[in-house]
Amino acid sequence: MFNIHLVVFRFCKLKVPSMQISIRFFILVVFVLHLQSNTLFSDSINQDKSEGQSSENTLNEGPIGKILLSKGNDRLSYFQPIYFLGGNKDLKLQFSFKYRIFNKHTLFFGFTQTMFWNIYEESIPFRDITFNPELFYRFLVEKNSILAFDIGYSHASNGKAGNESRSMDQAFFRLNTRVLPLLGMKTILIARVFYPVRVGKESPDIRKFVGFWKLTGGILDLISFGEDYSINLLFSVFAGDKAYNLDRGGHEINLILGTRGLSFSPNFFIQYYGGYLEDQLNFDESVNQVRAGFIFPI
Repeated sequence: MFNIHLVVFRFCKLKVPSMQISIRFFILVVFVLHLQSNTLFSDSINQDKSEGQSSENTLNEGPIGKILLSKGNDRLSYFQPIYFLGGNKDLKLQFSFKYRIFNKHTLFFGFTQTMFWNIYEESIPFRDITFNPELFYRFLVEKNSILAFDIGYSHASNGKAGNESRSMDQAFFRLNTRVLPLLGMKTILIARVFYPVRVGKESPDIRKFVGFWKLTGGILDLISFGEDYSINLLFSVFAGDKAYNLDRGGHEINLILGTRGLSFSPNFFIQYYGGYLEDQLNFDESVNQVRAGFIFPI
């Protein structure tokens, strides 16, 4: 039988000159926590399997639940929002998924691609595309307010060469909550803390606009119209310079019209982005952009 312990041991012996220490340290930390998780969280995981469908699985039927409450039980599952949006300057498209690599171990490969398409220009070029693969291990907790936490390593780049090249690698810790009854509203929070391990030499100043943390949250059924329609809120915020300067960071506010009563699967989606680093190419330019379109729950 395939042995993940043997794979980890052999992978740690690989020589990667530019990032050898960082990658080895990351893999060893994940491996040790994986061994601990087999005993720490086994009771809660077994309980979840015996119960079958939990109340959170019911919430997964909504657009916010599919994004923020996905435990990754399926081989291929939802990761970041998948959407198609139009604004007065461009189209913004995003595609994302995560893939569970092993049946018995919650090691995931995640991939998100965000595209900015200048359809109003004559040649209709893509202005910038962010490719964001990541590898992370998910520890299912499912106790009290915590759903799971992830430890991983991510890479983000725009695939360009020369002076327009942008890239960054991050080691991260991500905490995922269950549904929290904050102020009487069904709220979900995801807190991500990261460290920029490597930044491309063409854009060293990008560190000033990234910081060390990002908070994402969602409010389910913020406004309901009977059982079939509801408005859901999805938001994110991050600080830039020195981890507390919000003026150097960015924020995103999304409104999603859930349509459970329609056979039309996509949900209506309005997005506002303010601040820096919406795309990697122009990371140091502040934007205020509103777009509308559709989000595609899987």
